[in-house]
Amino acid sequence: MRLTQLDGLRGLAVLMVVAGHVAESVVPYGGVVGVTTFFVLSGFVITRGLLDEVDRTGRVDLRAFWVRRAARLLPAFAAVLVIVPLLVVVLADPTRRDIGWHVLAAATYTADYVRAAGGDLGVLGHTWSLAVEEQFYALWPACLIGLVALARRRPRGAAALLIGLVAAALGWRIAATVAAPYDWLAYAFDTSVAALLLGCGAAVAVRVGIGPVVSGRWAVAGGSTVSAALLLATVCTVPFVTGPAPGVTRWVETAAGVLAVLVVIAAARQSVPVLDSLVLRWLGTVSYGLYLWHYALLQLQPAGEPITGVARVGVVGVALVLATASWYLLERPVIRMVRNRGRQQRAADHGRVSAEPAR
Repeated sequence: MRLTQLDGLRGLAVLMVVAGHVAESVVPYGGVVGVTTFFVLSGFVITRGLLDEVDRTGRVDLRAFWVRRAARLLPAFAAVLVIVPLLVVVLADPTRRDIGWHVLAAATYTADYVRAAGGDLGVLGHTWSLAVEEQFYALWPACLIGLVALARRRPRGAAALLIGLVAAALGWRIAATVAAPYDWLAYAFDTSVAALLLGCGAAVAVRVGIGPVVSGRWAVAGGSTVSAALLLATVCTVPFVTGPAPGVTRWVETAAGVLAVLVVIAAARQSVPVLDSLVLRWLGTVSYGLYLWHYALLQLQPAGEPITGVARVGVVGVALVLATASWYLLERPVIRMVRNRGRQQRAADHGRVSAEPAR
């Protein structure tokens, strides 16, 4: 069953990110809260999907998982990595001499540690979050396979191991919030993975029924309250009066992960009606392309001149058009093609098994 409110939350998250990049003085923490919400969502959705596969088939097909991830992520990403560098060169952007290195970091999914080390990736600076997610996709499915195998023999041991893993990641995140350089805290995989693992833990908790299950008006009130708190986190310092307070960003990012977990659980239980908005759900559908395009276009500096003022809103409009075209003309067709091939392969495998004589 598709959880439609998670699509709406994805749309809300991309709105927070875009607002933070377009008008940082008004929404100073939109970017960090939005990306953190994306991470928690990814951990939840990926874990839920893998657990569904275990329920259906008794196992996780790692190859099929990575093929599906590639089909979902690579087409739009490849288009951006081709078109944006061309724009950088054609528009005489000052970063054009380094764009080859920027593309290399983005394409190899190492942008997170490039930025964590203080590197500037110009129009592709936002690809650090894609690197974090790809590294997570490479590691987590195998970890979950091990946890599921352990759970079949020692359920309490598997639960303790998962709790310990999430707690360790969150503990390191809190320690880094206090002591690490900001670039490392903000961009590195080892500090960002806490949000993803919080989402993973939430998916397991929802699956096994851990935690209070509230229904009716109380559920809606609780879900709406934590969603409002997540939104307020994007403007928590009254920026138009005082500006963002020094050091607050560190704690906003860390606290946003906890708030996002509560919102994700509420949305998974269909307790946040506003997230069923058709607009938010549609934005959730095109959110990946919008994330990729809006930042790259906003960071362009034609002939060395940054894009400012109302023009930034116009650029977001262009990014939305590109994201929409990317989804309907590129991303969705590839996803459907891979999905159909997977179904055909499973049908063929089932047919071969059925045709084998009993022994």
